[in-house]
Amino acid sequence: MPARHISWTQHGTRTVVVDARSGRYYGFDEVGTRIWGFAQHGLSTDEIAQKLSEEYDAPLDVLTKDVVGFISHLRRSKWLEEA
Repeated sequence: MPARHISWTQHGTRTVVVDARSGRYYGFDEVGTRIWGFAQHGLSTDEIAQKLSEEYDAPLDVLTKDVVGFISHLRRSKWLEEA
C-alpha cells in the first residue's frame, strides 16, 4: 500500500507520484503505472508479473525480475509499505 506521504495521479497510461517529504515528483510509464496499481491492491510480485505477462508479450522470468526490482525500489524509497 502507498505510504501516507505519497500522492499520485494517473493521466492516461502514465502516473505522477509526489513525495511530500522531499517535494520531489516522479513519473511512471505505462508498465510502471500497471505495477503501481497492482501493488496498491496487495498483489504479490509473482502475481503482478503473471498479470503483466498476460497483457504484454514478454517472458515471465524477465517480467518477474523487473517487477521485483521496481517494487524493491519503491519500498527502499519508502513509497510502498507492507500491507
